[in-house]
Amino acid sequence: MEHSKRLIKKAFFPILTVLILFSCNKNENSIEELPDYGMNNAFVHYSIDVQPSFTTIKAITEDDSGNIWFAGGGIIVKYDGNKMNNITEEFDLDFSNLYCCYKDSDNTIWFGTGSGVLKINCDSHDYSIYTEDDGLVSNDIRDILRDDQGNYWFASYHTTGLTKFDGINWTIIDYTVENIGWVRNMFQDTNETFWFAAMGNGVHKLHDTIWTTYKVKSGARSIIGYNSEIIAGPLRGVQKFDNENWIDFLPEIDSADILCMMIDHNNYLWFGNYNDYLGYGLAKYNGTTLEKISIKNNVNIDRVWTIFEDSKSIIWVGGRGIASIQN
Repeated sequence: MEHSKRLIKKAFFPILTVLILFSCNKNENSIEELPDYGMNNAFVHYSIDVQPSFTTIKAITEDDSGNIWFAGGGIIVKYDGNKMNNITEEFDLDFSNLYCCYKDSDNTIWFGTGSGVLKINCDSHDYSIYTEDDGLVSNDIRDILRDDQGNYWFASYHTTGLTKFDGINWTIIDYTVENIGWVRNMFQDTNETFWFAAMGNGVHKLHDTIWTTYKVKSGARSIIGYNSEIIAGPLRGVQKFDNENWIDFLPEIDSADILCMMIDHNNYLWFGNYNDYLGYGLAKYNGTTLEKISIKNNVNIDRVWTIFEDSKSIIWVGGRGIASIQN
């Protein structure tokens, strides 16, 4: 079923567009201008009838045709700039939740769900589902990484292992002796070293077969490489690695709970903040200065879970709703 979007009133400042997605009884979608809250442009927001569970967006990507894909709750939606297609309804799929996604060079999107891994080819719409029966250590997938050798890594919730898939063989990487905790985010640096942000137990590094465990000030939710440094988002604030220890970084956001980080085409580092009560959902850092950005007021885009930049340099922000920012 396709759900069309009709604008009721033209916005004079369309630079920042905010979409609130929820189920409603009205056939028409409303749009209204809102005051400036830090981006020097008016907000525009509207509602789209999708499904009640599609309220918290945790993953965003773009296919080779420029369609933007959103995943949240148990729903996947494809947006072509005019229409929202409910992909889970089209394919008659049923998932308990969707947490992450990765788009590969074959125009195939891999989704981490609460029921295994879903793989959809964006051209043919052929899809496959992988579960513990195929070789996953757990069906509850929280992050997906494709390494430089073309292997796919899957991080699972409340398990003692990672799963690696080379396209044919599944390998469970057991790290119980390292007491790593469950991995929420993964990153591979230019030295072919893997970094893992683990909830409740810090940051962990894997080089060749050697594991090293580092303590951050609390369990890490996100990790990324920026300007030859490793940056982690623990439960409060941001820390960076000095090759021996993790030290506090960017004290301006030391109370933030950083759920996600993203580097844009200008080499700005973006942060998504879960603690909406602080007055800002986003922050971006250019290597020298930090800017806080509020997107919560009147549009209910709080608890930012994911940030993505598309091929048109538009920043998409997923949380309780979706925001798009022309970068």
